[in-house]
Amino acid sequence: MIDYRYPEEKAALHELVRKKEFQAALKLFEKIYADATDFARLQGRNFRVTKAAQPRLHYLYRLAARRLEFREEVPMYLELSHQFAPKIYGTDGKCAVVLSSICLETLTDPELTAMFGSAISHIQHGHVKYLNMGNLADELFLSIPFVGSAAAMMVKALLVQWRKYAEFTADRGAAVAAGDAQAVFGYLSKSMGTSTVFHGWPKEERRRPVESMSKAERMVYQLLAEDIPVPFGVLRLETLREWLCSQQCRQFSRSLYCGGMGETAAWRGTSALNPADRGKRFYQESSALFQTNPERAMILLYAAASCGYGPAQDYLGRCYINGAHGIGKNDLAGLQLLKEAARKDCSGALSTLGTLMLKGAGTILPKDESLGRRLIERAKIVGDRGKKDEVHD
Repeated sequence: MIDYRYPEEKAALHELVRKKEFQAALKLFEKIYADATDFARLQGRNFRVTKAAQPRLHYLYRLAARRLEFREEVPMYLELSHQFAPKIYGTDGKCAVVLSSICLETLTDPELTAMFGSAISHIQHGHVKYLNMGNLADELFLSIPFVGSAAAMMVKALLVQWRKYAEFTADRGAAVAAGDAQAVFGYLSKSMGTSTVFHGWPKEERRRPVESMSKAERMVYQLLAEDIPVPFGVLRLETLREWLCSQQCRQFSRSLYCGGMGETAAWRGTSALNPADRGKRFYQESSALFQTNPERAMILLYAAASCGYGPAQDYLGRCYINGAHGIGKNDLAGLQLLKEAARKDCSGALSTLGTLMLKGAGTILPKDESLGRRLIERAKIVGDRGKKDEVHD
């Protein structure tokens, strides 16, 4: 298992726990949570997620836990709310995950797996206690005698800094759990209301001379390359993108690395073209490179799929289903791509989905022979129509 923890997080936590004011707040927090009042109330006010009641959610959670090698049993609940990020109640060793109803309505299955990976990563790395302390920081420090405002502010600043790094760690955990870069980018952008289309340049691009940039490029460069604060959602996405494109990630997971590079390539140097034309160009370039440079071909294939180009989504989806081109088998990501391509009337995706539905693929794709046959028939109609168009061309 890869050590995906954000490098600065451990040192930031060490610096934090050294402060006597923080230790005093920690003792008070543990005293407050000794009776686990909020934790105890969860069962009465929320719906417990079980294998029998919510088989799909239970499967996705167990999938994320297996990929992160997490073996603890953590209860999970559903609540009626519109907050995207999962809540983790309790403290380390005794906690529960609470999901909102909006997640089930908005996130795809791969994105839900990424969300579970984020929550599991927080639990796995001992973040729960400190995250909940952060939520109560003002009240805790006001309750501690003889803690001056300057000391309290310093400790709260350190807590905020650590929490930023903790989220970077959890984002990496989300990527590992999903096994697909597009899924984790989708989850983060939806949960934070941040676009994934354009955020910055890779490191080598950030070293371009400022005078050679346009006015718009210079502004973004200053935001991303210098220590000027940027929206936290943008910072999280860019920090994750940088890790996905790193050599560490490349050695660990070909699919995450190619996906991260593909997501980056999807918006670089082609701003004059619309997404469909960008996707088509990437797909054509990818097809020409599979024999000579398979890694570059996969990166361009991911870029084409990221642009929403149907044939690329179809082909990448089948790669995931079959574990082809060294990216590793990932039925969840593959099915999602095939569904997206089928909505665009791609005959290959329609046929593959129809065939899979005839047999069924367990919890993630129940058997439905009637729908499977209709999809296969639709694939034939679309395929015949494409052949006629070629003749007329």
